Amino acid sequence: ALTALAEEARTTGVTVRTECADFSDPKQLNALATTLCADSEPVHILIHSAGVIRMGAVADLSPADVGLQLQVNTLAPYTLTHALLPKLRATQGDIVFINSRAGYMTFQNNSGYCMSKFALTALADVLRDELREDGVRVSSVFPGKVATAMQETLHQEVEKPYRPESYVDVAAIAQSIVDALKLPANTMLSSV
Repeated sequence: ALTALAEEARTTGVTVRTECADFSDPKQLNALATTLCADSEPVHILIHSAGVIRMGAVADLSPADVGLQLQVNTLAPYTLTHALLPKLRATQGDIVFINSRAGYMTFQNNSGYCMSKFALTALADVLRDELREDGVRVSSVFPGKVATAMQETLHQEVEKPYRPESYVDVAAIAQSIVDALKLPANTMLSSV
């Protein structure tokens, strides 16, 4: 899928390079950050969209499951943002965090996910304040329920029928991000 997306992007005339890393593995994540920093190409836009969810009541959800969600949903975006800040400052680029309603409200049996997304909200809000004078724009997107493989898996786990047509289409979220990135550079968005 990544190869197909890269080929589609190349048809628009942009240069595309793909890298893969397992964000649950700090070694792979740090290696990716090092690779991206060593690249001579500028970075104009950094979009954080990876995420995992493990459901369960606090009494049942293991600390390892919580740790996984914090690693992928919060520490990975922190690590990559930290590494790429010099490049983003140089281009006065954009950072976009794809968050969740769980980043500002809680849901039963979702403690680890909510914790990781609340932390992601805090990270974006702090960065927005810290980078404003550098001309780096930080946006957060809180799309609600989106028709994704994650949503389908959640439905399977709770044995409920999955009807993707009743959820927000991924393309609509992508378009909202493109629209936000086209706004004047001095426009700061706390949510899209």
